[in-house]
Amino acid sequence: MASRLARNRRLAALAGVLALAGCAQPFPSAPLGASAAASWIAPDAGGKNLLYVSYGSSVLVFDYGTSNQVGQLSYFSEAAGSCTDASGDVYVTNYGAADVIEFAHGASKPMKTLIDPSPYPVDCAVDPATGNLAVINEYGRSEYAPGNVAIYTAAKGTPKTYKIKGFTTYVSGSYDASGDLLVSDTQSSRIGFAMLARGSRTFKAVTLPQRANFKYPGYVRWDGEYYVVDFEFFGVTIFEWYTIKNYEGSEEGYMETEESGEVCTAFWLGRIGAPKSVRRANQLVAGTGEGILGWNYPHGGSYVFQIYDYSEARGVTASTAR
Repeated sequence: MASRLARNRRLAALAGVLALAGCAQPFPSAPLGASAAASWIAPDAGGKNLLYVSYGSSVLVFDYGTSNQVGQLSYFSEAAGSCTDASGDVYVTNYGAADVIEFAHGASKPMKTLIDPSPYPVDCAVDPATGNLAVINEYGRSEYAPGNVAIYTAAKGTPKTYKIKGFTTYVSGSYDASGDLLVSDTQSSRIGFAMLARGSRTFKAVTLPQRANFKYPGYVRWDGEYYVVDFEFFGVTIFEWYTIKNYEGSEEGYMETEESGEVCTAFWLGRIGAPKSVRRANQLVAGTGEGILGWNYPHGGSYVFQIYDYSEARGVTASTAR
């Protein structure tokens, strides 16, 4: 009972932060426009670029090109953050069940389930250099205990767990092309950063230019060339990108959007329809208070597509056609 009460308090606190940010409740009980039906996927979904949206007890699957729903992955406890590996397999952190579930591109049945030693997995990232899977745990095992990072070698087996000095509420994480892992944390709406360099045994603090004191939310992603961080700036989300050398960051540019308001989920960055020679992402998708929005990256401006009714989404990722 104590554990359940602690979890409910945390969710209530997070709901208050999201509400102030223009986002809805963090974990809806059931998807809008969808029932608790068995998982399903359209027969031709495997040949499409797919967008996966974590939403309550389901992950909704959309055709990236048309925004039409083409599937639903059901029976999650609380689907949260998600990530995609080089093969197009999708990992979803199951926040309420302390596990991570892997699906092949366009599949409705799981490939495998990884048990998380901590009960609150909120985000994940796959190392393109090794295939290792990093799971970001928002909190620890006991009430109000600091979170951690669990890394599964080759995305299987039992993970090695890392705690970061000074971190309490872990937010997000992303690998760069070399296998360095950047993780963010929030304390009193201030965002901190730390990196586990490839081959290192410990995380070290990373200093980034404090344009806006990095207020909520502070999600991080790799765009193929730079680390990208989103943060609130006078009610609008800014996406800013950095190079990091010797644990010091340098701002290289930023993207503003016209309609986003507050971003409520870890965003997705990737390449859709771009030549293989292009390393940097050309698409950015995020859950916002106005639904799921997508922009041409790094140009920003007005969104290029919108999926309505899903302002309560908890995570987005995409997988390109096989």
